[in-house]
Amino acid sequence: RCTSPALVFEEESRIVGMLRDVFNPDFENIYVNGADVYDQIRKYVGLIAPERTEIVRRYDKAEPIFDHFGITRQIKSSFGKTVSFKNGAYIIIEHTEALHVVDVNSGNRTKAGSDQESNALEVNLRAADEIARQLRLRDMGGIIVVDFIDMAKPEHRQQLYDHMREIMANDRARHNILPLSKFGLMQITRQRVRPALDINVEEECPSCFGKGIVQPSILFTDTVYEKLEYLVRERGLKNITMYLHPYVDAYIKKGFLFNLYNQWRFNLGLAFRILPDQNLAMLEYRAVDAEGNVLNLKEEKDLNRSSATKANSKAARGEEAPKSEKAAEPAKKKEKVAESPKKEKPAPEPKKEKPAEAPKKEKPAEAPKKKASAKKAVDTVALQQPETPAAAETGDSPAAVVPQGEATAKPRRRRPRKKAAPKDASASDALDASAQQ
Repeated sequence: RCTSPALVFEEESRIVGMLRDVFNPDFENIYVNGADVYDQIRKYVGLIAPERTEIVRRYDKAEPIFDHFGITRQIKSSFGKTVSFKNGAYIIIEHTEALHVVDVNSGNRTKAGSDQESNALEVNLRAADEIARQLRLRDMGGIIVVDFIDMAKPEHRQQLYDHMREIMANDRARHNILPLSKFGLMQITRQRVRPALDINVEEECPSCFGKGIVQPSILFTDTVYEKLEYLVRERGLKNITMYLHPYVDAYIKKGFLFNLYNQWRFNLGLAFRILPDQNLAMLEYRAVDAEGNVLNLKEEKDLNRSSATKANSKAARGEEAPKSEKAAEPAKKKEKVAESPKKEKPAPEPKKEKPAEAPKKEKPAEAPKKKASAKKAVDTVALQQPETPAAAETGDSPAAVVPQGEATAKPRRRRPRKKAAPKDASASDALDASAQQ
């Protein structure tokens, strides 16, 4: 019978895994500002190096730990697009889908020395040190192309190539370095362990929130006082810490006794304190409570927007009004129905049978027109009444018969018209008889 799989070993956290990869005898101190992480690191160091447990120390000061040790400044200066190093020289790092490009620039360093060749060599050697450091910091992998300053002497190119191989020897990622080309380009391939670390060091304006329009800076202290008053008096919080930019903090605390900071504490009490934070922008602030939780102080007024609560309440009232009217209509109808009893509908009357219709009288045949010409009358009689045997024996023709009470019209002389041949013999005989008469 097989047993179900069970967990054998698990690392405590990602921090312990990172410390396992980078920990070495050169470490002098390890400062931690969290209680849980402090216990994990101290336990791990006690397992692998019990004699060095004392280097793990707890940081409990109010100032941010990165600001205290100058790490914030290093991050801002090391992870930007432009990285400066000694003597005014700098490098520009660009990332593309296929490769990473590094451009070396001397800046104002070219004015220091008279010999351009030796100056270019010195700048390239310092840039190589910074490039090797940036590759490890950003964990850049794939193809890296470095555009160094052109050098005419082959021995200087070889010296730069050997120096780059020497400082890259301590890199744990597999890499390959090619000598400089005649255009001053060095190609480096480095193992891609994980995506390159890209830290955005650009800051959004805390006053305009990226819109490009900044509020008056002279009113910034009034805004800070309003936020403190709201936290202390309306929300009733205590032990509040408000972080401001070091320049703003120095402005508020300028003077020994008569300064803004002492005036605010006199009005609002000792429920808050103000400390500098280098990670904040000039017109930015951040407040935390006694437990270290960040307090959300952003309001609609800061964004130049109308209050959302007011708009929602108006919209809710507008929706409730028609609903209440619709709900009242059926109640009113029910009241009206209760007051007036329903009227009984009368029984339907029996349908009366329609009388039989009288038979329609036949219309008498219309008499022929009095003023019809003799020729037309002869033609009509000759076509409608065929010749009978009695008329043939006596020699009378129906064409000569004229209705009673009507005088015989004398035919007018007209030009003879060509007529179609009669269809039957009787019609032809009738026409001949009329012509003879």
